Amino acid sequence: MQGESRRPRGHAVHGWPLGTDRGHGAFTQRGGRAAGLDVQRRRGVRPLRVPQRRAEDTAGEVVEITPEQATQFVHQTVPAIGRLGVLVDEIGPGSVRLRVPIEGNGNHFGTMYAGALFGLCELPGGLIPLGVLDPTKYTPIVTRVDIRFLAAARTDVTLVATIDADQMRALGEQVDREGRAEFTLDLHGEDADGRTVVSSTAYYQLRPNRG
Repeated sequence: MQGESRRPRGHAVHGWPLGTDRGHGAFTQRGGRAAGLDVQRRRGVRPLRVPQRRAEDTAGEVVEITPEQATQFVHQTVPAIGRLGVLVDEIGPGSVRLRVPIEGNGNHFGTMYAGALFGLCELPGGLIPLGVLDPTKYTPIVTRVDIRFLAAARTDVTLVATIDADQMRALGEQVDREGRAEFTLDLHGEDADGRTVVSSTAYYQLRPNRG
């Protein structure tokens, strides 16, 4: 099965900026499926709070947030992603590892629903700047996703997205100067056997937060 989907207009990737205390995200810890699903199933989750930066903090210091907190944040701001059960397994400056479970996302053939794979491929551009840029200053927006379904997935599917941290900082500086910047992510999702089942090229804009 092969298909392509495009988005001609920009859509907020998820609910940036953080609606709580100011802070960057530097994510270095690992999370597991059980912890993530506990977040997913919880009702009335409390807002994710990022520790507030003090004026006397050292320049460039970042606040660490766990993958569980990142998962909770995504599920709060984009409930559809929560219903898919997408988990943030690892997240760090300029990188993110996501996973979508086969459980609850099967189709009438017993394989992964294409819409769940699309959600997995669309999401990274909204998370990947968090470890480098201040989320209270910038908003990532998806403008287009070209996706190719390469094989039927019968297991959980994982995806790793990376971008150079210096490149992301340069994009933030470009936004400060010009009002927007663009970046692209080439992505591949793999099943539990390491087989590539989906690939995509996702296009994003980074804009200043005017809220």
